[in-house]
Amino acid sequence: RRILRLAHRIEGLPHHLAVHIGGLVVADEPIWRTMPLQKAPDGQPLCQHDKDGCEAFGLVKLDLLGSRALGILNEAASHLPSGSIPPPDEADTAVVETLAHADTLGCVQLESPAMRGLLAAIKPRNVFELARVLALIRPGAASLGAKRSFIRRHLGLEKTPSIHPKLDRILAENYGFLVFEDDIIVVLRELFGLSGDEADALRRRIVKAASPSAKRAVADEFMQHARRISLQPQKAASLLMQMAKFNQYSFCRAHAASYARLAWSLAWLKTHHPLPFWCAVLNNIAGMYPRWLYVEEAKRAGIRILAPCVQRSGVGFSVERDAIRVGLAAVKGISATLVARILAERQKAPFAGIADFLRRCRPTLPEARSLILAGACDCFGAPRPHLLLIAHLHCRSGTCPPVSSSLPDFPDDRKWLDEWRLLGFSLREHPAEFWRRRVELPDGITPAAELAHRAGQKVRVFGLVVAARQYNPRERGLSGRDILFLTLSDPTGLIDCHLPAHKNLFPLNTALLIEGIPASDRATIYLHATSAVCVSSPLSLPDTQTHHLRTCLAY
Repeated sequence: RRILRLAHRIEGLPHHLAVHIGGLVVADEPIWRTMPLQKAPDGQPLCQHDKDGCEAFGLVKLDLLGSRALGILNEAASHLPSGSIPPPDEADTAVVETLAHADTLGCVQLESPAMRGLLAAIKPRNVFELARVLALIRPGAASLGAKRSFIRRHLGLEKTPSIHPKLDRILAENYGFLVFEDDIIVVLRELFGLSGDEADALRRRIVKAASPSAKRAVADEFMQHARRISLQPQKAASLLMQMAKFNQYSFCRAHAASYARLAWSLAWLKTHHPLPFWCAVLNNIAGMYPRWLYVEEAKRAGIRILAPCVQRSGVGFSVERDAIRVGLAAVKGISATLVARILAERQKAPFAGIADFLRRCRPTLPEARSLILAGACDCFGAPRPHLLLIAHLHCRSGTCPPVSSSLPDFPDDRKWLDEWRLLGFSLREHPAEFWRRRVELPDGITPAAELAHRAGQKVRVFGLVVAARQYNPRERGLSGRDILFLTLSDPTGLIDCHLPAHKNLFPLNTALLIEGIPASDRATIYLHATSAVCVSSPLSLPDTQTHHLRTCLAY
């Protein structure tokens, strides 16, 4: 009991100090006069207050956010004639169409299944509407069914109820909903006649009230203001509930607008300059999907993906005429030192052959094997088994004796597996196509591109899992059963599926055969799955056998 009492006393107290990756504190005098400091492990000064403590002292605190969108835009701009990305042009109908069709894979902030569905439903026509979509997807704005009602009101399927004449005017553009975090300040200021500081202080108390007593106190304060302007108690309680849900992650207008400008520029790049766009995406993306999906999307855009090459590749992906060349750093097991040595030696003179390459660059045997099996030495014009034999002889004896070139090359399936294992993506066919040739599937597989024409009919789809998420509606204040959201990829596009939730998620890259009925959810097509069959991972297949489907889980 004594231990429990002591534990309760320390509950909620800080237990260690850590450096915020982008947190800065600004004062109008030397910072050591204002707050206690200590040295971080790298020697930088670290303040001992957290963000709330800094604010209590009246200090300016900045949170600098990193975005891979900036890396994509910066790299892609170097390939454009102007050398820069133009400001968003809201009259560009091609970009508006890209957003309306949710063709946004590779566009940071716009590529998740939920976001693609929201884009297709809202069809933003300008940067503000895109900012509103970005804010609406966050838990603070979307909870309690607000996202669904917002879409219905936007589509004219639901009427916006009147709460108060002033509030109706303020929130007219958002159909009566609080979408941005600072909407709360505007509403409190205009509705209750508070100053900006008073409104912000009340907002903080509303969203930060955690204990029952704090919630009761702020509710009494809010209802007192509501009675003063004769706002009906039921409507006041509904408005307070809308405000309180912003204790979850949400966007203010400035945050949403800055992300919207970046996202619009990415959509512009993808629409008008797909080659530099996809090259920059492959070098910078760390999105929610595996890299191989971005490679396949680039292929679907008509871009050729060239194998890594010790004679031509750089460190990362690079534009080579009308194609993208895979960089040497993409090959697993290759050290940065070897990559630098290859580039340095190549500056002196091209490699005359595999023996010259091995002699000058001195890779280890595992590194040489990886480069050969990934296709990086195909430029020497010999079959891969022949190149492997020379590499083995050189790494063991230090010399390259003459070797007969009569060794037959590996079959295409073996090359596909080697490249997938070493690169993480396919230089050849889509992985789902690779599977379809190697497993016995039933007839009548419907490709992703045709699902819209099969709405309401029972179909079978086959693809690889590229995203999986289990959704609990009760976490958003809603009722209903848990749902497993899956996104599959096949050679024609993406398939978003809804399945009854299960304790086990399907791992990424799992090949699935799913039966279900396509349904239209406003402007998007999803598959309401009735059964799912899992197929073994392609990397576990022997090279010459055909495998039957193995049922792991059926609904």
